[in-house]
Amino acid sequence: MTPQGAPDRFRRLLPMVIVVLVFLAPVTGSWLLRLSGWRSEHLVNYGTLVTPPKPVPAGAVDLERVGGGALDPHFLLGKWTLIQVDRTPCDTACAHRLWVTRQVRVTLGEDLRRVQRLLVFSGGRPDPHLAELRAAHPDLTIVGGSPQQLRTMFDWLNSGGGGPVDGHVYLVDPLGNLMMRYPADLKPSGLQKDLKRLLKVSHIG
Repeated sequence: MTPQGAPDRFRRLLPMVIVVLVFLAPVTGSWLLRLSGWRSEHLVNYGTLVTPPKPVPAGAVDLERVGGGALDPHFLLGKWTLIQVDRTPCDTACAHRLWVTRQVRVTLGEDLRRVQRLLVFSGGRPDPHLAELRAAHPDLTIVGGSPQQLRTMFDWLNSGGGGPVDGHVYLVDPLGNLMMRYPADLKPSGLQKDLKRLLKVSHIG
């Protein structure tokens, strides 16, 4: 190739090089961001997605309402359900999680009726402040049970990974599928974004 031909060849290849770079830039950028651990709050869920969603197994809701009576076996069907698991008595951290889910539910406006809350006591001594808890959270369903009764529920909640269930909040869809797991120190803004997005695109529940 003559020295004069090199610039001409470069000029001919330049458009192709630009096209390749344009297509590679997003892929390379995404790969680098993934390696760095960066997450866009506008593009990802706050909660940890359970993939694939885990359908509720038989016997998982064979629990007793605190105060008497069995939990409806179809309780998890028809609405989005926030399940919180904590030991009794409900300590400061437990109370804060309840406050977060209550306040987020209130912000949903007309969609509030599509979301219900379930507190599962995993064990411990009787809560001396149960009356105050009920007064502060009149919409909350509170249940407990023997270790044998709770095992099926907890095995299901843990089927998406994440370790012990105590102190965590889970989201179940209206078909009874476990969809998301939330950290013990869940933030109202993150939970609110997830719920509003799901309620907007979902036509069930």
